[in-house]
Formats: sequence, C-alpha cells, structure tokens
Amino acid sequence: MKPPTRKRVVRFNDLRVVALPWLAVAGLFAEPSPAVAQSAATGSPSGAPTNSPAWLKTTEPRQLTWGAFEFHPRLREGLIYDDNILYSTKNQQSDLINQLAPGIQIVGGDRSSLRSYVSSYEDLNQSLDLTRLTPSWLVLRPSESWPDKFMLLDYSPRWQMFTHHSANDSLDQFLTFNSVWPMSKLVVGIRQDYRYEKTTIVQAYTRSEVEQIHSEADAGYRLNDKFSVDSAFERQELSYPGSTNLMGYVEWKGTVSLNRQMIETFNVSLVLAGGQDDVGSGLNQTFEQVGGRVRYDYSRLFSIDGSVGIEDRQFDTGRGDTLSPVFTLGATYKPWERAYLRTGIARQQSASLYDGYYNSSIGGYLTLHKDFTDRFSLQTDLGYYQTDSTPIQNVPNTSKPSDYYSVQLKGNLKLLKYLDAQAFYVFRGSGISQNNNVLQDNQCSVQLSLHY
Repeated sequence: MKPPTRKRVVRFNDLRVVALPWLAVAGLFAEPSPAVAQSAATGSPSGAPTNSPAWLKTTEPRQLTWGAFEFHPRLREGLIYDDNILYSTKNQQSDLINQLAPGIQIVGGDRSSLRSYVSSYEDLNQSLDLTRLTPSWLVLRPSESWPDKFMLLDYSPRWQMFTHHSANDSLDQFLTFNSVWPMSKLVVGIRQDYRYEKTTIVQAYTRSEVEQIHSEADAGYRLNDKFSVDSAFERQELSYPGSTNLMGYVEWKGTVSLNRQMIETFNVSLVLAGGQDDVGSGLNQTFEQVGGRVRYDYSRLFSIDGSVGIEDRQFDTGRGDTLSPVFTLGATYKPWERAYLRTGIARQQSASLYDGYYNSSIGGYLTLHKDFTDRFSLQTDLGYYQTDSTPIQNVPNTSKPSDYYSVQLKGNLKLLKYLDAQAFYVFRGSGISQNNNVLQDNQCSVQLSLHY
C-alpha cells in the first residue's frame, strides 16, 4: 500500500493511470483482502507483481533458489502516449514516454508450505497477493490452515524518459517488504512500503515528485473457534520533496478489532481506531473512530467486505470538533468461469493537499474482467470520486468541491510462457461539478513484460 524542508502530500498520489487507487486503502478500518478473483497479469504501471490465473499455469515454472530463498526476476518495457502530461487546462503538452522497469521478488521461508497455501486459492481460480497478506486476514481463518512463516521483498526501479519534454524524466523506486509469522494461535507481521516517483497530481493540476513511506506492525490472536482479536499500528508519510507550495502530513494510526465468526464464511467485527495527522506547528489534527465491519464469502461466486462508523476529528487551530460518517464497501461477484465483477465505494477524511484545509472524499469504482482464452483477457475499470475541502480555521468555507473520473480499458496477451504483452487506453478528467474548469487527458500504452 515517507529532508528538513520536506513537504508532505495528500493520499491521492498515484492517479496517473487510474483515478481511484486510494480506494484500496480508504475507509474506516478495512485493509484490502489479499485474496481476490483471479485475473491475468496486466503489467501494472508501477511494476508491482501480479499473479497469473491457475488456468494459465500449464507447467510448473523453473525456480531460482539459494538456501531458503526463491528469486523471481522480471523486466517490463512500455511506451505511453499522453496528450496532457501536466494535466493542465492551459498550454497542454503531449509526449511519448518510454518506461523501463526491471524488478525482482525474493521469497524466504518454508517455500513448500507457502506454495501449497497459494495453490489452495488457485484451485478456486483466486489469486493470493503475498505482499498484502496480513495477520488480521489470517486470524479469521482456522489456525491449522495457516502457512508457515515467510518473508517477501519486492523491488523495482523505473526509468521514465520523455521524448520532447526531458525535464520530466525520472528514476522512480518501488519497494515492498512483508513478513508474517504464524504460531499456534498468534500471528505477527511487519510490512514496509516505499514509493518515489514523478507523476501527475490531479488535485494540483501539475506533475511533481511524490514520496510515500508506509510502515505497519500487525498482530492477531485466535481466542477460540468463534472469537479473535487483531491490532495494527501504522505510520504513513507522504511528501513532495521538490515542491514549495503543496502540503501534506505524516499520519499515525492504531486499530483494534474484536471479531466474531457467525458461520464459517461470515464474520462481524467491532473496530476502534485513533491517530494523529502531523501537518505542521498549529495545524495538526487528531481523530478517533468507532464502527463495525462485516466480511462474507459465499462459495466461489460472491464476497463482500464492508465497514461503517463515525469519526470525531479535532484541530490544533481551535476549530470546533467535527463528527462525520466514514465507510467502505467492496464486493466481488463471479457470474461465470473466467469472469468477475468487482465494485467498491468509500468515504474518508484526511489532511489537505493545501495549507489550511482538510478533505472529505467519497468515491467508487467498478471493474469488469473477462478471460476469453487461456492467453487473452480484457478488463474495464471505471472510477469517480469527489473531494470537499473545509477550512481548519473558524472561517466561512468558500471552496468548491472537486471531482475526478477515469475510464480504463486494458488487454493482456500471453505470447510465450514467460512473456506477456499488454495494451491500455485511459481517459480521465475532472470538473464535472465545475463546468467552467473542465479538464481531460487521454493516454495510450503498449507494454511487454518478461517474468521468471
């Protein structure tokens, strides 16, 4: 899923290709499930790892191993045409962007146990993303089904080279570390993410360097067959190292959940959370949240994960406290073999991109995926969200809400055993609620991905 003059950044920091990535981490308490309906590898722009469907794995892949570690190198090369690289209303610039992204994923631990655990989900045509596997997800399942302890390190640099506007060239960095240690009833885990990239900031209508550091320590304990408890402590820092006029924050957050298993596939939880947004002297904010969460899996066809609650937010500026609803809801439906539909909606609050405000954001997404053959798949992604900025001082609010939307079409073709080709088209824009400030951007991309 962060130097002395560093500025900080709002959460919406990876909106170059998809307008709603924040929904993966938005909401009251819910972390994204590591098990999702299976899709073909799509070569994500970040160079992040993806799992291929079970029906694509016709033979057992070769392994690069050393002791308890297994190595999976990869290489992605892509060309992107963007008709508005700065996402601006005036003096729009188009360019052809070349991206080169090598990468490696290292997995350590009892690989046989881990491979069996992953295969149990592939048998259901689901993928298990080990970079997102957490104790709070495992603790809801019987301890006898847990894998042995493991660690995973994934790293990918990415060179971006602009044909005509070389001032935007960048060397980006993406790093993920995840370690989970299951015991008899207790599961503990540590996760660290680092992202540094030069990308479009749609709220600021510009292109800027963005740095994000996310640290998390988790623990879960099964009290008995029906009850479990889990906790998480997170620190998230987001910043614009090269910006002089954009603000952000460092967020500290703790969460505790008491879970009750009603039936094998249905869990309800009482969740308490609280934390602080460090924005700057006299501008900090604290918050407390209370709510409930429901998780339900119906066979292989349908699953739902939702939470709803109330957030009380306080401000160092002396502004009165605010009491607001926060929620997240996600669902996956698999109507037939090799196809799924995924949707979600969330509302969250955060410190603002600009000094003197905080944001309330609500939005949703819809994904349609279809594997037509063992080698070819298509996917459509739709997204929309709206952000209201409210002053943290006791002054009238004269700001207008801002909205953002995106449509993405992408196809994946498996050329060889270790070689995939992808094609993307993205249309995105903003200003539906402000008819005098409508922005639009089109992107087309072709990529080749070599993975081992």
